[in-house]
Amino acid sequence: MKKSIIRFIPKLRKRNNVIYRFTGKIPKTPDLPPGLYWEPASEALLDLVMSDDHSRCEALKGLLAQGAQGIIIHDGERWAAHGFISPPGISLPHHIPKRIVSEPWWLFYMHTSKEWRRRGLQKACIKLKLRFINQLAGRIDMVMTDTGEDNMPSRKGFITTGFVPAGVVRSLELHVPKHGIVLLHAKWNRTELHKELVK
Repeated sequence: MKKSIIRFIPKLRKRNNVIYRFTGKIPKTPDLPPGLYWEPASEALLDLVMSDDHSRCEALKGLLAQGAQGIIIHDGERWAAHGFISPPGISLPHHIPKRIVSEPWWLFYMHTSKEWRRRGLQKACIKLKLRFINQLAGRIDMVMTDTGEDNMPSRKGFITTGFVPAGVVRSLELHVPKHGIVLLHAKWNRTELHKELVK
């Protein structure tokens, strides 16, 4: 009984996210592993390649419904990686305050399926999203992203694709079971140095 009650108690969580700003040039189209392709995310495509992952499929459809854009790397039957983009004026991702994400294009929600990890898909996804933004906006001088300060693979991926550190966002969240996350407070220290990358 106690365990079931505990599951419904809201929990406070501190989050530290490092921020990056893109300063590079338009990347070349990346070479994907044989058999993989990429397409802009759509509900029909998500239904096709995520038929066995209902919760992920519905979550990504929700992002599209809120105005986000996305790319899906897949083999025609199953997804291999995905990444999403928040255009200016869209309050996504939710863990970054609207005042911060309202102006730039923001890269977020990138993930690679287990069977396709260590195949270069993270960097490919970043490059594809940058090229996609250039198609949509005709420019890529206002692109930003974030990741957890301890997510070393993600941080290295951004650094090696033309992003530079742009401070740290420290936030306090309330995790409410069955309702989601409520951002209580967040502060962006634009000059705070990032934690040293671990090789």
